[in-house]
Amino acid sequence: MAVQINQTDKTPFVHLCSENAQFIFDGIILPEDAVEFFSPITKYIGSYLENPPAESEIICKLEYFNTSASRMLFAMFKAFQDAQHLTKTKVTWYYDEDDDAMEEVAEEFQEILPDLNFVKTPKAFDDLPDLRKLVPVEEG
Repeated sequence: MAVQINQTDKTPFVHLCSENAQFIFDGIILPEDAVEFFSPITKYIGSYLENPPAESEIICKLEYFNTSASRMLFAMFKAFQDAQHLTKTKVTWYYDEDDDAMEEVAEEFQEILPDLNFVKTPKAFDDLPDLRKLVPVEEG
């Protein structure tokens, strides 16, 4: 079972899939209420981490997020770090190669959460991948 949240002008495209152990975040995160926005994400991940596969991957291509969203991202990453004895987690962090702030955020998360495998992936803005293309198309 997967959860998908469509992108808006203030929230990212989100695709959470326990079947392929992949969690995708693509866009900006500026919701009116970050706790409310992240509530279904937190619930899904909490359930997933009760019995996860040996490996999980979080893929982020975030252009910007506010402080409250940063706290929620940290809480999500922390949940995966706390479950490292159950699932080894790779965080692929795409960012515009000219965006020093997003690079620094990844470095800060990596420093605070050393058990997660952060893979920083700088690209020219026009070469950043559309993460929605990673989502399998459902038949039917």
